[in-house]
Amino acid sequence: MPFVAEDGTTLQVMMASRLAATPVWQGQRILNEQQVQRITQAVKNPKQLDKDLYRVFEFNNEDISKRREIYDGQHRKAVIAQAFANNPEMEDFPVMVMIKSCKDEAEAIAEFKRANSNIPVQYKSDPKMVANNYIQPLVEEFNRDPKKPMIKSSKTNRPYLGVEAIRDELIKRKVELWNVSPAEFVLRARQLNNEKLENLDLTLMNHRRAKDLGFALGIIDDFAWMN
Repeated sequence: MPFVAEDGTTLQVMMASRLAATPVWQGQRILNEQQVQRITQAVKNPKQLDKDLYRVFEFNNEDISKRREIYDGQHRKAVIAQAFANNPEMEDFPVMVMIKSCKDEAEAIAEFKRANSNIPVQYKSDPKMVANNYIQPLVEEFNRDPKKPMIKSSKTNRPYLGVEAIRDELIKRKVELWNVSPAEFVLRARQLNNEKLENLDLTLMNHRRAKDLGFALGIIDDFAWMN
């Protein structure tokens, strides 16, 4: 049986093939191919990568089935995945994973920062890390009711917003070069949301839905609320 901590975090065994098929959390740092090569050269057998813990998020409080994503161990996972791709007949082996349950992206980002508190992370230069600094307070602002999140951790439809689309847009807009603070960004988003709620076309179903939800950022085209 898996070990279950007081906060619901579980430690359990997972087969390496299943780990290899688990996607990497998109808030993670950009994969360093050189690091993957260094690990590949350092281990004679991928089974040697069973010694260290792998950390996995489980998002389970939205209107979708539970979804797991790796947030620590992506380079080792890449080595294992490549080994299975190169040799489909390779014998499977167990690895130890820690599964952290998260209700939304803000909670995931907070846990990622905590887990990496003793590791140098480029929060001011890595575009994904900088984007996380803006996404976390944005999600906290609009997902105040955990049972009715406006910003989803998965792909979604209007009038909701998906966090990956937000992250991609922030990176596209070179968020690492912005002079606007995360707090100012969220304040502006709230102001524009409220303004849009006062100017909806209620003949449109998405607009009526936005009115009911009190959330209109998702119906503003091309993420213009980020301008």
